[in-house]
Amino acid sequence: MCGIVAAVGPDAGRRLGEALGVIRHRGPDSEGIHEGPGWAMGIRRLAIIDVAGGDQPIPNEDETIWVVVNGEIYNHDTLRRDLIARGHRFRTGSDAEVVVHLYEEHGDRFVEHLQGMFGLFLATPAGCFVARDRLGIKPLYLARGEGTIYIASEIRSLFELPGVPRPSTDAERLADYFLFRYVPEPRTAFIGIERFPAGHLLTIDRRGETMRRYWRLEPGTPYRGSFEDAVAECESRLDTIVDMHLMSERPVGVFLSGGLDSSVLSALAVRRAKHPLVALTAAFPGSHLDEAGHARLVAQHLGIEHHLLDLAATGIQDLRDAVHVVEDLVADPALMPFLKVSHRARENLTVALVGEGSDETNVGYKGFLWMQKMLHRRRLTRLIPLLPKTGRLATKLGHPGLDELDFLARYTNVGIPVDDYPPFLDGLPPAVDRIRAEIARLTDRVGSMSTLGRNRLYRIEGWMKDDL
Repeated sequence: MCGIVAAVGPDAGRRLGEALGVIRHRGPDSEGIHEGPGWAMGIRRLAIIDVAGGDQPIPNEDETIWVVVNGEIYNHDTLRRDLIARGHRFRTGSDAEVVVHLYEEHGDRFVEHLQGMFGLFLATPAGCFVARDRLGIKPLYLARGEGTIYIASEIRSLFELPGVPRPSTDAERLADYFLFRYVPEPRTAFIGIERFPAGHLLTIDRRGETMRRYWRLEPGTPYRGSFEDAVAECESRLDTIVDMHLMSERPVGVFLSGGLDSSVLSALAVRRAKHPLVALTAAFPGSHLDEAGHARLVAQHLGIEHHLLDLAATGIQDLRDAVHVVEDLVADPALMPFLKVSHRARENLTVALVGEGSDETNVGYKGFLWMQKMLHRRRLTRLIPLLPKTGRLATKLGHPGLDELDFLARYTNVGIPVDDYPPFLDGLPPAVDRIRAEIARLTDRVGSMSTLGRNRLYRIEGWMKDDL
């Protein structure tokens, strides 16, 4: 990972060095800063592609367009070949450099050609652009102060910049945290700090600011092929994606839990890896959560180096470390194990593949099965007149009297039961109304999608972007 900071406004470069200094952990290999008329950009770089020559910020041929990118552009080789054929000249082998030349070819549609995970800032004579990848894999935050717009990979950088409000929160943000286990986009835990929305492009020019959504996940059509065709196509797509993610000049590893997603990922990575693969597993001896035995079998079957990390002794200092790293309000039980495995991986690796997001996209959580059971009960009990619409019996029967949004609000996996609202948050809207509003906001284009499909879309658009 890298870390970027950028500003558009008067005296844009003021305290940029300090803002980069607090995220040195994101990019220990180099630091770069460049300023132009009314803008400034900087980066802490973790070198993965073109390790020797790919330092940022990176300009175009005549140095009128500059960019900083946190992330990876996985289709940069294909884009580079096409751009060279069109007459563009590259000065580095960095994947980030394709961005400046894409802008020369396509203007503000450049971002639609990128396949990858990224947060970027692009400065041109016509204006400045901020963009985040389609599903928000890479973090990006926005704040304002003293007539200046700031963006950064981490919240802590923004608090170093002039005019940004000091850290504070409010009851609504705390309520969202208890309900969803995170604070939904675009807000964060902090007043005045926004999470830059995934799949969006912000243009800042003489006319002001324009936010445009360049991509969104749309409901698809039912698959018409056979089961065997679906399996073959799924494997082919996964194989291509894993190959793209192995793009690195540094050692690559995989986080192997022993579950289906990370096991498949490991098996595909072994086929494609240019260097021996290393697997790391979090072990919880004596706990029902421990899957180390499954992970060991997978590693042995694939013939890869395997390291077990005993997390039985996780304590309060680990919690403090997790809070420091995450910055925002997030209650994820996998957070501390993930962080400890990441620290262990960093001793020898620079890049690691993980299976995060597979449960949301492939209906892997037990909550999906529970909801399916409730939907079945709901369909059956609708045939029986005079059943109660509220109370314990109604809950067990799937609330047959509720409309779809109310049903989803009560049965979607949330931080606390919707009827157990914390007393110190009195005066705010009922919890079920807040959850209903969030589901409606994120799934407003469902068409003929099933209720379970709508829940899946909600988990992708909400949980996956704002928690993972």
